[in-house]
Amino acid sequence: GDDDDDDDEVFYGAPDDHAWTDKSHAHKEAEKKKDEGPDLSLVYGPDGKKLSNKERKRLLKARAAAERAAEYEKSAAEASAEGAQFACSQTAVNEDDPQWMNSLDVNIPSFNISAAGKILFKDATFNVAHGRRYGLVGPNGKGKSTLLKMIASNDLKMPPRVDFLYVEQEVVADDTPAVDAVLKADKRRWDLLEEEKTLTKAVDGGDEDPKKVNRLREVYEELEAIGASSAEAKARRILN
Repeated sequence: GDDDDDDDEVFYGAPDDHAWTDKSHAHKEAEKKKDEGPDLSLVYGPDGKKLSNKERKRLLKARAAAERAAEYEKSAAEASAEGAQFACSQTAVNEDDPQWMNSLDVNIPSFNISAAGKILFKDATFNVAHGRRYGLVGPNGKGKSTLLKMIASNDLKMPPRVDFLYVEQEVVADDTPAVDAVLKADKRRWDLLEEEKTLTKAVDGGDEDPKKVNRLREVYEELEAIGASSAEAKARRILN
């Protein structure tokens, strides 16, 4: 009867009906796999000639322009992961204030830092005059390293024109130039540069292994994201 007809009725376009999607599953899978092959545009230019290392870097830099902000945020989040257990607050800052944006001095009238309920700094001031050198002195466990980590992770905000570089490990006294010691302390940057040398040598030598080509692209992007090219200049400014 009529009830049986209703039971057999089929409604097309329901959520589970894939016939009405804009693209078929096979089409979507093909699009996903399209980018999984070797990116030979990092090996050869449009004219078919092999790219130099400098040309590859320029190409990657142009491609990464739209992704830099996201990569920087990711890098900043990783850098502040260690300080995530801490709470940090400071006097409100208007980041659009020209005086703040162009300041080379640091003037924080009040800031607070605590760790696991323990107050390390309460309503403390932080003032650093441009061109002067300072030493941070105090007993163990009073928050010296924590303060520096809060600055490095940008939890304690500094004026944008103030450069800072946090060195994780202690440096053993030897004949290594101070700037090299600071740069080597950034293990992530150092390892990426060493990997870049190895991969570049392989690709320039004719190795077109897709994994190596794609990894070289990733290394370029990671170096760009962490500002590796400007690290030495920043280290020299800080040490001088």
